[in-house]
Amino acid sequence: MWLERLPDPNWHTQNDKFKNIEIDNLQQIGDLIYLLLVNW
Repeated sequence: MWLERLPDPNWHTQNDKFKNIEIDNLQQIGDLIYLLLVNW
C-alpha cells in the first residue's frame, strides 16, 4: 500500500525491531481505514 513508499532511506538503520512494529501497526490501521472507506 501507500505506506510502503516511505521517503526516509535510513528507516531501517536504527531500532529495526521497534520501527518494524511501528510500520506493522501503521499498515494495519491503514488497511482498516481503507476497508472502511471502500465499504462505506
